Amino acid sequence: MVSVSIVVPTYNRAHLLGRTVRSLVLQTYADIEIVVVDDASTDSTPEVLERLSRQDKRVRPIRLKRNSGVAVACNTGIETSQGKYVCTIADDDIAMPELVEASVKALERGADIGFAYSDFVLVRHEDFYIVRTPQSEGITYEEALAGTCPVGPGWFFRRHALVEVGGFDPSLRVAEDWDIFRRIIRAGWRIAHTGIVGAIKFESERMLSRKYALYADTFKAIMRRCEEDFDRFPLAKSKILSVIGMYSMRAGRWKDGLKFLQRSLKEKPAAPIVWLQFLFALGGPSVYSIGDGIYRKLHSAYRTKTVDKNFKQELIQWIKRVESD
Repeated sequence: MVSVSIVVPTYNRAHLLGRTVRSLVLQTYADIEIVVVDDASTDSTPEVLERLSRQDKRVRPIRLKRNSGVAVACNTGIETSQGKYVCTIADDDIAMPELVEASVKALERGADIGFAYSDFVLVRHEDFYIVRTPQSEGITYEEALAGTCPVGPGWFFRRHALVEVGGFDPSLRVAEDWDIFRRIIRAGWRIAHTGIVGAIKFESERMLSRKYALYADTFKAIMRRCEEDFDRFPLAKSKILSVIGMYSMRAGRWKDGLKFLQRSLKEKPAAPIVWLQFLFALGGPSVYSIGDGIYRKLHSAYRTKTVDKNFKQELIQWIKRVESD
C-alpha cells in the first residue's frame, strides 16, 4: 500500500495535463500513486493518459461516463485510491518537487492534523508572484465560515479526516475546496503549513469571469444549508453576504448585489470595505467597475509579493523540465 495518493481531476486539458503529471512523477517523495480522473473529456485526454501511464506505472487513469464536475471526480479518485494521505491538485497546476515530501512531514507532526497546505506561485502573464496563504495554524471555525481558507494548489488530507467529513460535496460545481476546508475545521481537525512554496498556478481570468454567477449561487446554497452556524457567527454571516453581493455585481445582477450588500451591512454596520462596495454600487455599473478594480489591485498587493530574480529562474527551469516530453 502506498503512503500518498494524488488525485488529479481533469476535463479537456490534454494540452496541459502532461506537465502536471510529470511534476508529480518527479517528486522527491516516491511512494505515491497518481490517480487521474478523466471527467468525460471530449479531447485527446484518454490518449495522453494512456501514454503517461505507460511511461510510469504509478499513473492510474480512471474515466467517468459523463461529465460530473470536480467534486465528483475528486471523490471517485479518493474512493479508488489507497494512500494514508490524499492530495488533490488541478490538471493545469505544477507541483514543486518537494511538495509531497514537505506535506507528509507536516501531516506527521500530529495524529490530529487532518490538512496540510503550502504557499504557491501565481503566474500572471510574464510575472511571477508568491501568494501567501494564512500562516496561522489555529484557524477557528468562525474564521473558516467567514471564508478564511488557504485556497491554492496541492492540498493534502489525512484520509481519515476526508472520510469523517464525507469527502467533497458532489452538488457543488465551484467553492468545493472552501466547503470541505470549512467542514474539516468544524470537525475539530488541526491544520499545518508546510513552510514551502509548493506549487505553481497559472492565472485564468477568462475562466473566472464565466463563474461569477455560479459562485454567488453556490455561496447562497451553502448559507441556506449552514443557516444555524451563520446565525451563531454574525461576523461570518456579514462577510459571506458581502461576497455574494460582490459576485452578483460582477455577474451583472445589480439588484441582487445591492440587496446582499445591504444585508451584510445590517449584520455588521461598521464594515468599511462593504460600505465602499455599497457606495460604489450606488454610483452605477461604471463607477462600481472602477471601485472594484481598485479593490482587486489592493487585495492582490496585500496577498502577493513579487518573486526575486533567482527564484524566478529556478521556477522557469522547473516549468521547462516538466513541459518537455
